[in-house]
Amino acid sequence: MAERESQIVLGLDPDPEALWPAAEPETRAAGSAAEQAAAAVLRHCHAVIDATAAACVAVKFQLARFEVLGAVWERIARLVAEHGEAGAGEAGLSDVGAVIGATEPQHLERARGLMSSAPFLLPGVGAQGGRVESLAAAFLPGRAGGLIAASRSIVGAHRANGGDPAAAARAEAERLREAAWALSG
Repeated sequence: MAERESQIVLGLDPDPEALWPAAEPETRAAGSAAEQAAAAVLRHCHAVIDATAAACVAVKFQLARFEVLGAVWERIARLVAEHGEAGAGEAGLSDVGAVIGATEPQHLERARGLMSSAPFLLPGVGAQGGRVESLAAAFLPGRAGGLIAASRSIVGAHRANGGDPAAAARAEAERLREAAWALSG
């Protein structure tokens, strides 16, 4: 961040119907239509990353956009692990992380097996149905192995529990903090 004087994260959620012209599928390319689309998306992503690398400090892949191309999330997880190997710090955590939905905790153990040192951002706790108590596998490398993202459940806690919005938000944030800290210890 200091080197680039930036806090910008490039989000990649490529739509095969809206690729940059240089990345569009080749008319005579070999392979199935799905393979051609996946190759075009790959060219698009490389072009976008190359064009923005000097201004961005990270890339966030929208997994769902890649899954429709047949890329089944484990391949992306292997890439995260591979690219993060060189950036592991003293605590053993990589400088390349992954977003793993807290609403699908059954994937956490496999994800941690594939990305043993990647920090996980875990969105979806609370309003979306994710539960802190289901996220233990995220913390196998230690407490810093997982960051739990909770938005509506904290901000809207007063709607569910009543009372002053600030007090309700503080109470919900504390409840989540205590649950995660105890689970990750």
